[in-house]
Amino acid sequence: MTRAGDEALRSVLVAGATAVIRHVRRGRGAVSPWLVDLLKRKPPKLAAVALANKMARIAWKLMVSGEIYRAKPMPPALARGDRPDTGNISTLTVLSWCRNLQENEQLV
Repeated sequence: MTRAGDEALRSVLVAGATAVIRHVRRGRGAVSPWLVDLLKRKPPKLAAVALANKMARIAWKLMVSGEIYRAKPMPPALARGDRPDTGNISTLTVLSWCRNLQENEQLV
Protein backbone atom coordinates (compact mmCIF):
# COMPACT_ATOMS: atom_id res chain seq x y z
CA MET A 1 0.00 0.00 0.00
CA THR A 2 1.54 3.27 -1.08
CA ARG A 3 0.92 6.82 0.02
CA ALA A 4 -0.44 7.67 -3.40
CA GLY A 5 -4.21 7.73 -3.68
CA ASP A 6 -7.06 8.55 -1.34
CA GLU A 7 -5.73 9.18 2.18
CA ALA A 8 -9.14 8.72 3.82
CA LEU A 9 -9.69 5.34 2.17
CA ARG A 10 -6.18 4.23 3.14
CA SER A 11 -6.86 5.28 6.76
CA VAL A 12 -10.13 3.33 6.86
CA LEU A 13 -8.47 0.22 5.46
CA VAL A 14 -5.65 0.37 8.02
CA ALA A 15 -8.11 1.04 10.87
CA GLY A 16 -10.19 -1.96 9.79
CA ALA A 17 -7.11 -4.16 9.56
CA THR A 18 -6.01 -3.01 13.03
CA ALA A 19 -9.44 -3.98 14.40
CA VAL A 20 -9.16 -7.43 12.81
CA ILE A 21 -5.73 -7.90 14.41
CA ARG A 22 -7.14 -6.88 17.80
CA HIS A 23 -9.89 -9.50 17.43
CA VAL A 24 -7.34 -12.17 16.50
CA ARG A 25 -5.16 -11.34 19.51
CA ARG A 26 -8.18 -11.56 21.85
CA GLY A 27 -9.19 -14.94 20.44
CA ARG A 28 -12.44 -13.79 18.83
CA GLY A 29 -13.70 -14.93 15.46
CA ALA A 30 -12.03 -17.20 12.94
CA VAL A 31 -8.28 -16.94 12.52
CA SER A 32 -6.50 -16.64 9.19
CA PRO A 33 -3.35 -18.79 9.10
CA TRP A 34 -1.75 -16.16 6.82
CA LEU A 35 -2.37 -13.41 9.41
CA VAL A 36 -1.17 -15.50 12.35
CA ASP A 37 2.05 -16.34 10.50
CA LEU A 38 2.54 -12.68 9.56
CA LEU A 39 2.06 -11.54 13.18
CA LYS A 40 4.75 -14.00 14.28
CA ARG A 41 7.25 -12.45 11.86
CA LYS A 42 6.32 -8.74 11.80
CA PRO A 43 5.24 -5.99 14.23
CA PRO A 44 1.45 -5.46 14.55
CA LYS A 45 1.43 -2.08 12.78
CA LEU A 46 3.28 -3.46 9.77
CA ALA A 47 0.96 -6.48 9.72
CA ALA A 48 -2.02 -4.09 9.77
CA VAL A 49 -0.72 -2.29 6.67
CA ALA A 50 -0.13 -5.64 4.93
CA LEU A 51 -3.67 -6.78 5.78
CA ALA A 52 -5.07 -3.42 4.60
CA ASN A 53 -3.20 -3.89 1.32
CA LYS A 54 -4.68 -7.36 0.95
CA MET A 55 -8.19 -6.03 1.65
CA ALA A 56 -7.69 -3.23 -0.89
CA ARG A 57 -6.62 -5.73 -3.56
CA ILE A 58 -9.66 -7.91 -2.84
CA ALA A 59 -11.96 -4.86 -2.96
CA TRP A 60 -10.45 -3.72 -6.26
CA LYS A 61 -10.83 -7.18 -7.81
CA LEU A 62 -14.47 -7.35 -6.72
CA MET A 63 -15.24 -3.89 -8.12
CA VAL A 64 -13.57 -4.61 -11.46
CA SER A 65 -15.04 -8.08 -11.93
CA GLY A 66 -18.47 -7.41 -10.39
CA GLU A 67 -18.17 -10.61 -8.35
CA ILE A 68 -19.72 -11.04 -4.90
CA TYR A 69 -17.38 -11.57 -1.95
CA ARG A 70 -17.64 -15.05 -0.49
CA ALA A 71 -15.38 -15.87 2.43
CA LYS A 72 -13.71 -19.24 2.24
CA PRO A 73 -14.92 -21.53 5.03
CA MET A 74 -12.37 -22.00 7.78
CA PRO A 75 -11.29 -25.54 8.69
CA PRO A 76 -12.98 -26.62 11.97
CA ALA A 77 -9.59 -26.86 13.68
CA LEU A 78 -9.01 -23.12 13.12
CA ALA A 79 -12.48 -21.87 14.04
CA ARG A 80 -12.68 -20.44 17.55
CA GLY A 81 -15.77 -20.20 19.71
CA ASP A 82 -19.40 -20.20 18.60
CA ARG A 83 -19.33 -16.60 17.40
CA PRO A 84 -19.25 -15.86 13.68
CA ASP A 85 -16.22 -14.11 12.18
CA THR A 86 -16.92 -10.38 12.36
CA GLY A 87 -13.93 -9.46 10.17
CA ASN A 88 -16.12 -9.55 7.05
CA ILE A 89 -18.28 -6.68 8.32
CA SER A 90 -15.47 -4.17 7.98
CA THR A 91 -14.57 -5.60 4.58
CA LEU A 92 -18.15 -5.18 3.36
CA THR A 93 -18.24 -1.62 4.69
CA VAL A 94 -15.03 -0.80 2.84
CA LEU A 95 -16.38 -2.41 -0.34
CA SER A 96 -19.53 -0.28 -0.25
CA TRP A 97 -17.43 2.84 0.34
CA CYS A 98 -15.18 1.90 -2.60
CA ARG A 99 -18.21 1.50 -4.85
CA ASN A 100 -19.52 4.92 -3.75
CA LEU A 101 -16.15 6.49 -4.52
CA GLN A 102 -16.07 4.80 -7.91
CA GLU A 103 -19.59 6.05 -8.74
CA ASN A 104 -18.71 9.59 -7.64
CA GLU A 105 -15.60 9.59 -9.85
CA GLN A 106 -17.72 8.59 -12.85
CA LEU A 107 -20.05 11.52 -12.22
CA VAL A 108 -17.25 14.11 -12.22
